[in-house]
Amino acid sequence: MVSDLLHAPPEPAVVPSPTRTQAVVAGTAPSQSASRHEQHRQEARPAERAYRPTGEQENLTADVGEERELAGIRAWDHRPYDDRTDEELTRLIATGPVEALREERAGAAAKETEQALLAQIAVDRAHGESRGRREVAPVYPLLDRADGQLVIARTEQARETAAVKMATQADEHLRVLAAANARGRFALRLAGTSLKEHKQLTLQATGQRTAGWREAADARAAASRAAETAWEIVRSSPYATVLGTTEHQAPDVDTLAARLTEMRQTRVPARMQQIDTGDERRVSHTHGQAVRARENAAMYRAVAGEARTEEALRAWIAERHPALHGAETRARTEVRQVQEKPNPRIEAQRTPSHRPLPPGRSAPSWSR
Repeated sequence: MVSDLLHAPPEPAVVPSPTRTQAVVAGTAPSQSASRHEQHRQEARPAERAYRPTGEQENLTADVGEERELAGIRAWDHRPYDDRTDEELTRLIATGPVEALREERAGAAAKETEQALLAQIAVDRAHGESRGRREVAPVYPLLDRADGQLVIARTEQARETAAVKMATQADEHLRVLAAANARGRFALRLAGTSLKEHKQLTLQATGQRTAGWREAADARAAASRAAETAWEIVRSSPYATVLGTTEHQAPDVDTLAARLTEMRQTRVPARMQQIDTGDERRVSHTHGQAVRARENAAMYRAVAGEARTEEALRAWIAERHPALHGAETRARTEVRQVQEKPNPRIEAQRTPSHRPLPPGRSAPSWSR
């Protein structure tokens, strides 16, 4: 073992011989005591002579230490960002914190938006309100105004119906009078009326018929104007798209009544629900944005940290083990060259199969 070579065993201590001690004469007792004291002191002292390894042993120790260092280094193709160049590592180290800061700011903005939405929703719920209800609230006065015009149109329709009925009755009366007039004066006397009275009744019925048809036409026109006014109220409003009233041509009164009912009972509640649901989705979306931004920021910082670790390791390898550093650099270069080199099979597939004939040669003829 190398450790055995580094420390030599201590030399054995000198032990006084018993025979020699007994041979000493009594006249020399003081000198003998001093000698024994010196021997005991030498025996009590540990071996202090330092071991000095030879040059060959020093080289062997250095080689073992280098092998241990090399064994502790992971292979270049098993380290994060193994195939990145030094310039790419520098770029990752520089851009990582910048991108992380950008993601953190985006995450903070998304978190702020989420908290504001949650606070507004909580306040609305406490008051029995919602943003959707507030958004569609101005629509109902518009529908009320349109319904008012619809009432006018319905009234005019009723007036038209009455006028048509009056004109029809007058027209029927005129047919009866005309039939009686055709039978002559004697028939009129038998009917209990005179020619003069017959003429007056005819004039009266004719006037009633004319007035009836005129009033019916006026009522029809008034109903149409009221329907157009009602339609314009909703069509020209900012909510025309929501209400589905973008066409210019106003519908008839009956269709208008059905459309206004649909707006009030279906379209407006659907829009309110859409807004409220959209707010809940926005809360979920902004929460996801905040979470993803934090994850991205952590990822960018981790990338910069790993790139910084790889850069420091390469610098240490270049200083302590230049041969290994050169081998790793060459290996990275070879891998990148192989990756950037086009595949011959793919290039052959991309190359057109038809090639022009060389000069002086013509295509084969299929004719006999």
